[in-house]
Amino acid sequence: VKKLLETGKERGFVTYDDLNKALPPDDVSSEQIEDTMTQLSELGINVVESEDAEEADDSEPEADAAEGTAVEKAKPANDDSQDLGRTDDPVRMYLREMGSVELLSREGEIAIAKRIEAGREKMISAICESPLTFRALLSWREGLKNEEMLLRDVVDLDAARTGVPENRDVVAAIAAAVPVPVQTGGGIRNRDAALALFDAGVERVVIGTAALADPDFVRDLAADHRVAVGLDAKAGEVATDGWLVGSGRSVLDVARSFADAGVDAFVVTDISRDGTLEGPDLVGLRDVVEATPVDVIASGGVGTIADLRALAEIDVGGRRLAGVITGKAIYEGRFTVAEGVAALEIES
Repeated sequence: VKKLLETGKERGFVTYDDLNKALPPDDVSSEQIEDTMTQLSELGINVVESEDAEEADDSEPEADAAEGTAVEKAKPANDDSQDLGRTDDPVRMYLREMGSVELLSREGEIAIAKRIEAGREKMISAICESPLTFRALLSWREGLKNEEMLLRDVVDLDAARTGVPENRDVVAAIAAAVPVPVQTGGGIRNRDAALALFDAGVERVVIGTAALADPDFVRDLAADHRVAVGLDAKAGEVATDGWLVGSGRSVLDVARSFADAGVDAFVVTDISRDGTLEGPDLVGLRDVVEATPVDVIASGGVGTIADLRALAEIDVGGRRLAGVITGKAIYEGRFTVAEGVAALEIES
């Protein structure tokens, strides 16, 4: 790595071949790759596909540079004019979100993806081990026992991405253990998957991806079971497959299309706010309430009691939100279940 950095200082750049020689993918960790990339960036050393590509870049911008015009070597990752590949590629979606990240080779993207996944695993482990989590579980237990919680929402995150019900036994155990109705979603792609959850004691299922792919499945299931449609969206566009794929359809469009389908509710999640504790999308939620006669449940962004009160104040011709889903705020002790329910009841 030291030799690589010295070469980069001399030439002003290194190639991906140089990187692969210094950091064989099979012999180093993603952290080592990331640390090296950081060092290169701090030293102002570019990473290019080949020496020829760097020479071509150096030969073009001189005329513009003489006039004081800034010339980009790589466009930002959120520039619509560049080809970012498939929209269902989580690595490229991440790079697009980062905005200022320059284009990387596929090897670089994979290294970042491994780092993201490692961070996700670490975050989940930390949450599981945190005293705050245990305090939240105790709070939930008391809320359930005192009938302060009306519905327990459980999401199978693994199944939401893959469609494989890896946590069905866990969901069934929760449904059997708590004295309130359980609603669950994530990866429910067909009738058999839904019926298995109902047989396990689940009160209501939330269907997202399959609702857009097969609307008739939702209509048929809603004829004799309790069904909610999950509308997970960013900037108004509904996303599917565990938030990885843009559907090209707006929240309001999808909501209106299921208005007469017999579903119980729409669970509307603002992806960009979920887990941030920075407040819900009040305007967007009000628009959904106004657009459909079906009950609307808010999810994503709730961080304070004030957020809950703001949600309770949404009123469209006497119609209000049917419920609110909150998780992280309770994990972190921002408020208890009882305090949250009380805040909503005060304004109702």
